[in-house]
Parts: sequence; C-alpha cells; structure tokens
Amino acid sequence: MTSESNGNAQKISDYLDRIFNLWTDISHEGDKEFHGPANIGEVEESWRLIKKIDKLGIVDEDQKQRLGELREILESFGENAKAASNYDLAWQKLNEVYEAWTNISYDDEQEFRSPDSRKEIKKSRHLIKEVKELDVDDNDIRDRIEELEEVVDSIDTKIPNNRGKMVRSIVFSLLIISALVFVSSINTFKTPDFQYDAKQFVTVKSGYMFFKAFRSDDELADVKQKIHLRKKTQLKPVARTGTTGWFQVETDDGQRGFVKNNLLKGMRLAEASAKVNIFDKVGAKKHDTISRGTKVTVLERKKWRIYSNNILFIKIKLKDGRKKWAMEKYFDYPIFNGIPDINESFFYRVNRDDAEKTILGKQITEIEKRYGPASSILKVNDTLKAYFRQLVVVDGKKDHKGLTVFLDDNKEAQAIKISEHGKGRFYNLFPLVSKLRKLEPNKIFNYSFYNDNEIRFQWWEDFREINWISRILAWLVKWVLRAVIFILVFLVPWAVASPVINSFAFSTRFSNETLKLISVPVYLVFAYIFFAFMILIMDQWLIPALLTLLCLGIWSSFYLMNLEYVRCPNCNTMYSALDKGSTFKGQSTSSTLGTYNVDKGTTSEVSSLGEGRTLTTTTRHYERRDKKTTTTVRRYLDHRTCYRCGYEWDISRTETEEQTDYY
Repeated sequence: MTSESNGNAQKISDYLDRIFNLWTDISHEGDKEFHGPANIGEVEESWRLIKKIDKLGIVDEDQKQRLGELREILESFGENAKAASNYDLAWQKLNEVYEAWTNISYDDEQEFRSPDSRKEIKKSRHLIKEVKELDVDDNDIRDRIEELEEVVDSIDTKIPNNRGKMVRSIVFSLLIISALVFVSSINTFKTPDFQYDAKQFVTVKSGYMFFKAFRSDDELADVKQKIHLRKKTQLKPVARTGTTGWFQVETDDGQRGFVKNNLLKGMRLAEASAKVNIFDKVGAKKHDTISRGTKVTVLERKKWRIYSNNILFIKIKLKDGRKKWAMEKYFDYPIFNGIPDINESFFYRVNRDDAEKTILGKQITEIEKRYGPASSILKVNDTLKAYFRQLVVVDGKKDHKGLTVFLDDNKEAQAIKISEHGKGRFYNLFPLVSKLRKLEPNKIFNYSFYNDNEIRFQWWEDFREINWISRILAWLVKWVLRAVIFILVFLVPWAVASPVINSFAFSTRFSNETLKLISVPVYLVFAYIFFAFMILIMDQWLIPALLTLLCLGIWSSFYLMNLEYVRCPNCNTMYSALDKGSTFKGQSTSSTLGTYNVDKGTTSEVSSLGEGRTLTTTTRHYERRDKKTTTTVRRYLDHRTCYRCGYEWDISRTETEEQTDYY
C-alpha cells in the first residue's frame, strides 16, 4: 500500500469517527452504547462528511462495512423524521379544518362545530384532501378524517349553492342576450343554390317583365312599370311565387323582375300528379282518364266558372296526338322543381331614418345582404330602380309597405322612396319599440324569406298519409309543439331577469315581502322589452300580449308563490327550508243546482204550400234534467323549518275538487 493510500485510509477513519462522535442521541443496551443523530443539523453534517469519504475512495473492507452501517442509520432517521413530520402536519391541518367552522353550538358544555357557508365547506374539503395526500399510516388520523368528512357531506346538502346558482343564471342570461344580438347583427340573406334547365326559361312569345307580381304592391304606383321582352329571350330564374302565376327572373344585362309563367317554354311541359279526368272540351262530360305520371304538352289555358268558383283548365296534347282538356290543379310542372318559392307574407320592418342611413351610398349587393334580395331591378325611362317589396318602412306610427331605391350606373343607391299610403299602427308609438327596431329583429328569422324551409322527416310524412286519423293527430301534435315553443320563447324574460332578481333573493337584507315588491317590477321591465321585441317580429300586439301575460302567470306560480316555501322568513336565507309535513285543518262543501239537456231525437212534419209545393219542418227534441255540482275545499297547513337558524313557520294551502251528479 502506498503512502498516499495510507493517508486516505487515515482521513477516512477520522471522518468516520467524527460522524459517530457527532451524534448526540445515545442509548445503551446491556454494556453496548448506541449513537444516532438527534436532529436535522447532525444529519446534514454527517452527509457532508460522507461526501468527502466518497471522494477519497474506500479500499479497506472494515471501513466499507462501518460506512454502510452509518448510512443505514442516517437513512432510517430520515424516513422516521419525515413520517413524524407528516403525522404532526396532518393533525395540524385537521385541527385547522375544525377551527375554520363558525357554526358553534353547546350540549352539556361540550362544543360542537360545523361549516356555516359554502366557503367553509370548500376550504374543509381542500385541507382534508391535503391530509390524505400526506398518506399517514395512523388509525386515529383516518378516523378523524371520516368524522370531519361526514359533517361536511351532511352540511353540504343543506347549505344552498347560491354562488353557483348565480353564476349559472348570469351565464345563461348572457348566452341568450348574446345569441339574439349576435344573430340579428351578423345574419345575412342568401338566395338558395339550385339547378335548372336553361332551355325551359326561354320566352315562347313576346311579352313583358313587370316591376311587381304581388297584389299588395298596387299601392305603389312605380311597381306597375315594365319592360318589353322579345320572343326567345333567355332568362335566368331567381325564384317563383307559388306554383302558378309568376316567376322572378333576370335578364342578361342584370335587370330583374317578374314574368307570367305561361310566357316561358317550360310551362308547356306538365305531368299528371294523380289519376286525371280528361274532356273533349271545357264543360263536357268526362271522356277518359290518364294515369298518374303521364307527361303532356300544354297548348292553351282557359278559366271556366263552376258555381261560384273559377276553375283553370288546360288544353293538353298526349303522346298519341290526342288533344283534350283537363283541370290544371291535377298537374305538376317540372320547371318549378328546385326553384325557391318566395314567402309572400314575409316582411322586414325598419325605421325610415335607419333605412336611409343603411341604404344610401351602398351597392345593391350590400343592401340585399342586409334586407334580402330585391324584388325587381329595372331600368325604365333611363332610371334604374330597385324595389324591395318585403321592406316595411315605419314613418311615425304608419307602416309603408314597399321601398324603391334609385341607383346610379354603378348600382349604388342615390335616393329612396316609400309608398304614399301608409297604414297606421298605434303600437309603433309604444315605448322602446322604435329603438328595438334598430336591432332589426326580423333578421333572426330570415330563413322564412322563402317557403318550404321546414325540417322534414320521411317517417313523419309517411305517418301523416296513413289515414284521416293520422292526419288529425299530426295536426294536433304540430300545434301543441308550436304552443309549447311559443311559451318557452316567452319565458326568455324570466331567464334574462334571473340574475337581477337572484341578486336580491340571495341577500339576507330583504324580507320576503320586500323581495316580492322588488322582483315584480324587475320581471315586468324585462317582460315588456321582450313583448316589444316580439311585436316587431310578429307584426301585431295581441298574441304577444296574451303570451306575455300567460308567462307572467307561470313565473308568478313558480317563483312568487314558491318563495315562501324555499326562503326563511326569519334569517332571509334562500333555499334553506326543510319540509316538516302537513296538517289537515278541515274542509267546506258547497252545492250548486243546475240543469242540462238530453237530446231525444228529431221529428219531421210535411205541410202543403199549394200548387204541388210542400214545406218540411224538422224539430229537434230535448229533455231537460237536473244536475248538482258539489265543490269541496280542503284546507292544509304546510310546516317548514330553516336548517340555518331553526325557525319554524306554516303556510296555508287549499285544494279544490268539483263533482257533478246528474239526475
């Protein structure tokens, strides 16, 4: 062994002795003395010396064995110290949980605590979770955790989560408001894409393209203007108005208007939609029939008055060369397939000032994105005009249907003109109506600019066609669903007003009676705003008023009448009431006598009027019987108690039952 090795061995021996002598935790077992570290400082110093030993490198086996023993003692101390530290920390946090609870009561001078708010519950669960993560293997700690969790879970079911309810109501209200504002501000109109056969949209004779095709547009003199079309003029379809009457078309130079259907080549081709009777001439007896799907060529059209109705007949040419007459209503025209059908009842209401601001100086394409496609764009007497029949311009309290926009050569709006005749609507002067119209709520429902945009399911269509019973059931289901949807829509004010009302309800500063006085006007404000909003969409006030009142009654039943059941009248805490059963307080009975009629059939009597004429008189007979209606009113007291303050109160309730006996 070299002198250097001897020197290292001596240093290592000295370090080992220093570690052993450093430890002050001394114990004896028999005649043996055991040393160990007493604190963290001794442990840290020991590890520092061991690092020096490792650098020198141990060669002697005895020294290696001795160092191994010292390491084992140090590592054991570290694990025990950590366990002891976690044990102390666990009890510290568990005591912190208990001390955080502010609901304190005493029984035989023994203190009992529990959480008094959701904040305390949240803090308790967080501290208990931290204790579990310490993973202390101690039965006392596990038992204490179970005790505290049991108390927290019990109180958690009783303390209302007012903050959570408030946050949810605010989020829900903001979503509804944002959706309405967003849709009404960014929604644009778009003509549906469709395929068509250009050969069918060629004029078969000379004719006119008119500025209008709707009877209600006759109030505006300019809509009677027209331009001439030559025979074999190629047109581009834009839309149609029903299956008969008019097509909305465009010319090659971009002018738009309406032409009669019979001006187009495609109206010469038809197909039987059912088994059809055919006649040699209009008014003759049935001659023959053609089956469904039979293709024919239409040669001529003629109206024929039957009783008080004008029936449209068409002269058709069959494949075998025969020429017959038939009722047009039993035929379909392939030219209509896929062409959008204009909804003639759709109108878009706008204030006159707003119309001028949003139209003047704008390109026609930009105007159409906002208000929907122009009905017509014609150049008459060197003046290019666009007519928007769907626009209802409100000036004062009058509605003016139809708006003409004057365009320059670049199709930029230079001036507007409304119809001279306006229809007065008193609700145009209702508060906020004019301001809400600036939001252009009609844009939310722009899908109704064209017909046949309903979502359809084949299985439902098949069910409707089974028989007359299925058709009646389908009709009932459709109107029930519409009624439900209408009611849900008019409950929007409830959802929007909830955050404001809840901000008062969750506060303990207001009594139940004061809360009612605050809640009613708050709800009415939001309900009126929505009522005015729906006036603009539905273009009337009666149905919105009835639905608003109906939803006011629903809100009153579910909120105002329920308030006494869920809110403590003593501490004014919302959702703190517990049901303690009911007590029957008696009943009262009253009777009302009345009558009803029983149908006993009819008799007929024939009398002579002379000259061979007779008069038959039919008499329906009834038997009047008595009935008694008994009304029973039962009275109850519903018992409630507050788990927060222990207050008990009763609420009177009545149940009414009617029974009618017939004699």
